[in-house]
Amino acid sequence: MKDLTYSEYYKGVNALADIIIEECVSYDSYLPDVLHQTIDGEQWIIYNHYHDAIISHTSNDEAYLDNYSLEDLGRVVAENGLDHARMIQAFHALEQDVREALSCKKEDLEEQVENLEESVEGQNNFIDSCEEQIEAIIDSESNFADLDIEGKRTQIANTEKVIEDLEEKIGTLNNVIEEL
Repeated sequence: MKDLTYSEYYKGVNALADIIIEECVSYDSYLPDVLHQTIDGEQWIIYNHYHDAIISHTSNDEAYLDNYSLEDLGRVVAENGLDHARMIQAFHALEQDVREALSCKKEDLEEQVENLEESVEGQNNFIDSCEEQIEAIIDSESNFADLDIEGKRTQIANTEKVIEDLEEKIGTLNNVIEEL
């Protein structure tokens, strides 16, 4: 196995953050659960070879102390060996690094929400325009009025579905942002 470089590590941290966000947005999952499961299943945690590299590249090498006292870690070493203690240290360091990467991505998510909200506003304006056109068609007493009105109503119904989907995505993104 090749050694993990500093650059590879932080590219991987950012990729994990992207995966976690995508999972949370796609499946409306609870971010802390997805974060834990993703880190727990990461090859860098599964394979002992990577633990020293994680610990050397991170600035969060003591993140495990939020969950383990030195006495607890001593028991882990006594019961399961030093490799298990290094895995615990690497797990919590990687988890904290990914948390920090997620935090940095919060601004991007907020920008996505703003863009989606603008799109919803544009779609609502389109609906208003269609409704005005329907009024004009009714007033014109055209021979094709029923056909024209039905077409506009179909456009409105399709646009309302788009708005519903956009608002659902906005809600999901806002949930993820709150969890960050």
